[in-house]
Amino acid sequence: MRCFGCFGQSETPPNWQIGKTLYQSGSGRIETYGCRFTQFEGRILGSPQRGISLFDHSHDGHEIRKFEGGIVLLDATTGSFTIRLSSWLGPRRGEEYTFKKIDKTSNTVTISGNGGTIDGAPSKILIREYESLRVVGGYDEWYTY
Repeated sequence: MRCFGCFGQSETPPNWQIGKTLYQSGSGRIETYGCRFTQFEGRILGSPQRGISLFDHSHDGHEIRKFEGGIVLLDATTGSFTIRLSSWLGPRRGEEYTFKKIDKTSNTVTISGNGGTIDGAPSKILIREYESLRVVGGYDEWYTY
């Protein structure tokens, strides 16, 4: 990370389940290369990296947390399972995940809104190998795109 004519501050919250935020203030800019901050405020330039996670049948019912990555690989080889989106304060604006089923079986993976909705539905189901679902937190529900 490089700071040019500005003040930069990185926040490490006391609860590791809450993502870290990079703040920039002043008239300058911050350039980031390969950082894993999940949220940015101010004039931030560069190419932050996405995290990646892998879940399988043994994670049935698991609730996704910000620190578990933006790309979530799902392996249903040993059985169908459900992954729940974060319910902590509902969908957080701009929080996004890409879910991708990576096995050839007919087992399904359900992405649950966890009390919220995904494009108005309580859940979405991935059936085929390499099928994916991208969701982003809106104001009061999750949206696909």
